[in-house]
Amino acid sequence: MLPLWQKAIILLFKPFTAAYALLWFAAWSPDSNCIKPKGEIQLDGLKKNAICKPFDVPTMKKIAAKLNKATINDLVLGLASVSLKRYMIKHGDPDQKTINMVIPFSMRRIPQKPSEL
Repeated sequence: MLPLWQKAIILLFKPFTAAYALLWFAAWSPDSNCIKPKGEIQLDGLKKNAICKPFDVPTMKKIAAKLNKATINDLVLGLASVSLKRYMIKHGDPDQKTINMVIPFSMRRIPQKPSEL
Protein backbone atom coordinates (compact mmCIF):
# COMPACT_ATOMS: atom_id res chain seq x y z
CA MET A 1 0.00 0.00 0.00
CA LEU A 2 1.29 3.45 -0.93
CA PRO A 3 1.80 6.12 1.73
CA LEU A 4 -0.58 9.07 1.70
CA TRP A 5 2.00 11.52 0.29
CA GLN A 6 2.66 9.24 -2.73
CA LYS A 7 -1.07 8.92 -3.41
CA ALA A 8 -1.37 12.74 -3.27
CA ILE A 9 1.47 13.18 -5.79
CA ILE A 10 -0.10 10.65 -8.13
CA LEU A 11 -3.50 12.37 -7.91
CA LEU A 12 -1.93 15.78 -8.56
CA PHE A 13 0.08 14.74 -11.63
CA LYS A 14 -2.42 12.36 -13.22
CA PRO A 15 -4.29 15.08 -15.19
CA PHE A 16 -1.00 16.48 -16.53
CA THR A 17 0.12 13.04 -17.65
CA ALA A 18 -3.12 12.47 -19.55
CA ALA A 19 -2.92 15.92 -21.17
CA TYR A 20 0.70 15.33 -22.17
CA ALA A 21 -0.18 11.96 -23.72
CA LEU A 22 -3.09 13.52 -25.61
CA LEU A 23 -0.89 16.32 -26.98
CA TRP A 24 1.86 13.85 -27.89
CA PHE A 25 -0.43 11.63 -29.92
CA ALA A 26 -2.22 14.59 -31.52
CA ALA A 27 1.09 16.06 -32.72
CA TRP A 28 2.73 12.74 -33.63
CA SER A 29 3.22 12.42 -37.37
CA PRO A 30 1.84 9.28 -38.99
CA ASP A 31 4.25 6.55 -39.96
CA SER A 32 5.47 6.40 -43.51
CA ASN A 33 4.39 3.26 -45.27
CA CYS A 34 6.53 1.96 -48.11
CA ILE A 35 4.32 -1.01 -48.94
CA LYS A 36 0.81 0.47 -48.94
CA PRO A 37 0.11 2.43 -52.13
CA LYS A 38 -0.80 6.09 -51.88
CA GLY A 39 -4.39 7.09 -52.41
CA GLU A 40 -7.61 5.26 -51.79
CA ILE A 41 -7.49 1.49 -51.47
CA GLN A 42 -10.38 -0.49 -52.88
CA LEU A 43 -10.95 -3.81 -51.16
CA ASP A 44 -11.81 -6.52 -53.65
CA GLY A 45 -12.37 -9.38 -51.21
CA LEU A 46 -9.47 -11.38 -52.57
CA LYS A 47 -6.97 -12.72 -50.09
CA LYS A 48 -3.37 -11.98 -51.04
CA ASN A 49 -1.00 -14.38 -49.37
CA ALA A 50 1.78 -16.70 -50.31
CA ILE A 51 2.78 -20.18 -49.35
CA CYS A 52 6.46 -20.93 -49.44
CA LYS A 53 8.15 -24.21 -50.11
CA PRO A 54 7.47 -26.56 -47.18
CA PHE A 55 10.37 -26.96 -44.78
CA ASP A 56 11.20 -30.24 -43.11
CA VAL A 57 10.77 -29.77 -39.33
CA PRO A 58 13.70 -32.02 -38.30
CA THR A 59 15.97 -30.08 -40.67
CA MET A 60 14.74 -26.79 -39.22
CA LYS A 61 15.43 -28.09 -35.71
CA LYS A 62 18.98 -29.03 -36.71
CA ILE A 63 19.60 -25.60 -38.24
CA ALA A 64 18.13 -23.86 -35.19
CA ALA A 65 20.26 -25.98 -32.83
CA LYS A 66 23.43 -24.94 -34.68
CA LEU A 67 22.52 -21.26 -34.23
CA ASN A 68 23.22 -20.99 -30.49
CA LYS A 69 20.22 -23.05 -29.45
CA ALA A 70 17.71 -20.92 -31.36
CA THR A 71 14.10 -22.04 -31.72
CA ILE A 72 12.14 -22.76 -34.90
CA ASN A 73 10.29 -19.49 -34.25
CA ASP A 74 13.64 -17.63 -34.24
CA LEU A 75 14.53 -19.28 -37.54
CA VAL A 76 11.18 -18.35 -39.15
CA LEU A 77 11.45 -14.74 -37.95
CA GLY A 78 15.00 -14.53 -39.29
CA LEU A 79 13.92 -15.85 -42.69
CA ALA A 80 11.00 -13.40 -42.77
CA SER A 81 13.18 -10.42 -41.85
CA VAL A 82 15.74 -11.22 -44.56
CA SER A 83 12.95 -11.67 -47.12
CA LEU A 84 11.31 -8.37 -46.12
CA LYS A 85 14.64 -6.52 -46.30
CA ARG A 86 15.24 -7.88 -49.83
CA TYR A 87 11.69 -6.87 -50.82
CA MET A 88 12.19 -3.34 -49.52
CA ILE A 89 15.54 -2.97 -51.29
CA LYS A 90 13.96 -4.22 -54.53
CA HIS A 91 11.14 -1.66 -54.21
CA GLY A 92 13.46 1.26 -53.44
CA ASP A 93 13.06 1.72 -49.68
CA PRO A 94 16.07 0.14 -47.93
CA ASP A 95 16.38 2.85 -45.25
CA GLN A 96 13.11 2.34 -43.38
CA LYS A 97 13.86 2.76 -39.66
CA THR A 98 11.03 0.68 -38.20
CA ILE A 99 8.33 -1.59 -39.52
CA ASN A 100 5.52 -3.55 -37.93
CA MET A 101 4.63 -6.94 -39.33
CA VAL A 102 2.58 -9.96 -38.45
CA ILE A 103 4.09 -13.33 -39.29
CA PRO A 104 1.68 -16.20 -38.90
CA PHE A 105 3.09 -19.57 -39.74
CA SER A 106 1.81 -23.07 -39.32
CA MET A 107 3.49 -26.38 -38.66
CA ARG A 108 0.50 -28.24 -40.14
CA ARG A 109 0.54 -30.01 -43.48
CA ILE A 110 -0.49 -27.89 -46.49
CA PRO A 111 -4.03 -28.84 -47.63
CA GLN A 112 -4.17 -30.42 -51.07
CA LYS A 113 -7.97 -30.31 -51.58
CA PRO A 114 -10.66 -27.78 -50.60
CA SER A 115 -12.19 -30.41 -48.31
CA GLU A 116 -8.99 -30.41 -46.21
CA LEU A 117 -9.26 -26.70 -45.38
